[in-house]
Amino acid sequence: MLPSRWIARIGLLGGPLIFASSTAILFGAYEQLDPIAGVLAFPVFAWEMSRATYRVREGFREPADAAGRSPPAPIAGLYLGALSGRGGGGVAGAARTEAPRPDARGAAGALFDGG
Repeated sequence: MLPSRWIARIGLLGGPLIFASSTAILFGAYEQLDPIAGVLAFPVFAWEMSRATYRVREGFREPADAAGRSPPAPIAGLYLGALSGRGGGGVAGAARTEAPRPDARGAAGALFDGG
């Protein structure tokens, strides 16, 4: 669910203001803790707080598809094998079906050794 338009407008206003303020500080127009810096940073603070308040109030719901069903929940550990470099996907703890590699270092070790 998208946040309200007024939340987006606060962000679109605050972003350029904080950018301009940071650029002015960089070139020495004023110090970082001057009151003008706080005034120019306030829209970003308001934007962040309104986003958090909106999410707490409305919840972190997943968008439903066209038929009104929620998307399926991901299976825990589905890609653990692929991420750990052991090849294949599969559910965590599933039996390994591929043959073991002849070299425990894997393909990267053979590349660095020149063979």
